[in-house]
Amino acid sequence: MYQEIALTSKKNKVYRIVEVDNTYILKTLRDTKSYDKELEVLKLLNDKGLLVPKILNVNKYSITLEDLGEVTLLSIYEKLENNNDKNYQHIIESLLSWLDNFYKVAEDYYRRECVLSDMNFRNFIVKNNRIYRIDFEEVGFGKKEADVGKLLAFGLTYNPEHTEWKKQFEKAFVVEIQKRGLYDMESVIAEKNLELERIKERRKKIENH
Repeated sequence: MYQEIALTSKKNKVYRIVEVDNTYILKTLRDTKSYDKELEVLKLLNDKGLLVPKILNVNKYSITLEDLGEVTLLSIYEKLENNNDKNYQHIIESLLSWLDNFYKVAEDYYRRECVLSDMNFRNFIVKNNRIYRIDFEEVGFGKKEADVGKLLAFGLTYNPEHTEWKKQFEKAFVVEIQKRGLYDMESVIAEKNLELERIKERRKKIENH
C-alpha cells in the first residue's frame, strides 16, 4: 500500500506518505531561499537535540521528514477550552522551554538574536506529551519578545476570540514568562498589542473581499 495524503500548507506542498509499515512527511518548498533556510535550521536543531522532526532524506527543494503525527498544539488548546480544562501548566512550561532552548542555540550559532516569526499554534506538534516544532523557513534575525508577543496574540484570537478561558490561559502564560526572567515583559506586551492590530487588519481585509 502506498498513499500520498495532502496536508494543509499555505506556502508549500506537504504530503504524508503512507507505506506498508511506515509513514513520513514529504515537504517541497516554494523556492531555493526557503529550502536552504528550512534545511539549515533543521540540521542545526537536530544536531543540538531540540525536539524537531528528524531529516530522513533531501532532494532538490524537497525534504523528507519524520512523521510526528497529527496532534497540533492548536488542537490540544481547543480541546482544553472546549472541556473548560485549566490543566495547561505543563503545555505552557513545555512550550517556553522549547523556545528558551531555540533562542539560545540560534543566537550561539548565528551570533545574533533570532526569531521563528510564524507563531501559529499549528506549527507545534504534541507527541507523547512533548512539544515539537515544525516549519522553519521564516526564521530570521529579531528580538525573541516579538515571537512571544505573537504567541499571546494568537492564543487570544483563535475562534472564539478573547473568551474568559483564553484570558486565563494568557494570564498563566505571562506568569510563567515572568518567572523565567529571560524576556523583557514591556516589549512582550507591546509586541502582543501590535500583533493583535495586525490580526484585526488581516481579518478585515478578508471580510472585505
